[in-house]
Amino acid sequence: MVKVVWVFPRHNIFGYFFRLYRFIPDICKLKPRPVSKGRRKSGTGMKKFLTVLAVCALALAGYGQTAEECVAQGMAKRAQKDFKGAIADFTRAIDLNPKYAEAFYNRGLDKSNTLDYQGAIADFTKAISLNSKYALAYYDRGISKSNLFDDKGAVADFTKSINLEPNEAAYQARGVSKSSLKDYKGAIADFTQVIALNPANPGAFFLRGNAKGAMKDFTGAIEDYTRVIRLNPKFRDAWFNRGIASFEAGDKSGGCRDLGKAKELGVKEAFEMIKRYCR
Repeated sequence: MVKVVWVFPRHNIFGYFFRLYRFIPDICKLKPRPVSKGRRKSGTGMKKFLTVLAVCALALAGYGQTAEECVAQGMAKRAQKDFKGAIADFTRAIDLNPKYAEAFYNRGLDKSNTLDYQGAIADFTKAISLNSKYALAYYDRGISKSNLFDDKGAVADFTKSINLEPNEAAYQARGVSKSSLKDYKGAIADFTQVIALNPANPGAFFLRGNAKGAMKDFTGAIEDYTRVIRLNPKFRDAWFNRGIASFEAGDKSGGCRDLGKAKELGVKEAFEMIKRYCR
């Protein structure tokens, strides 16, 4: 029998025997444009002067913006991954209208995107103080708290978001935080609710399988991983985890077969497990 410690790692940190599925967007880095090293051409001084005039004109035009226009501009910059520029626009909107909850909320999102979770929490909290029924602000504050390992606080915020607007994302996030707190029964209930809302969500089946594995319900975990594989045959961590659960359930041949598929899909740990247990 393979000795496995079933743990529930946080977000994008994968455990050796237990891999957590979570959607994490890539944060792209903008590269500076190369500077030409050729000879300076005549008229450079005039070009610089005209450039300065253009910049000044744009700056002056900014003074006529409304808070709503600043928020729209910030959201456009976010779409281009210019999070610092977006934060500056949302700050300008707040200067124009200190009671604009959406500006605080959006600034919190981009502080989170730059990994300033404490700053994000402060902005989400301000948005909530301005609009106590702001479900998204509770949800994203919960995400920031979870990233700071405050899972109890995160559960409270996700619960508030669910009470205001029941939604798939909040149930799934609350289930992840409950799993981190080793409340596996509560986590399973939340992931089951996600599945009821969206039966085509492979992540919810995967996460529920993980929670069942942590409770040593390996048969139930195998069933959930099988559902994941049916929905997405290239979900490599489901093959790996089903292999481990099969070993725990006493099915060595099934475990080796699944580890072989996980190896084929690029799971490095599967190679070591096959070499150790499948000869």
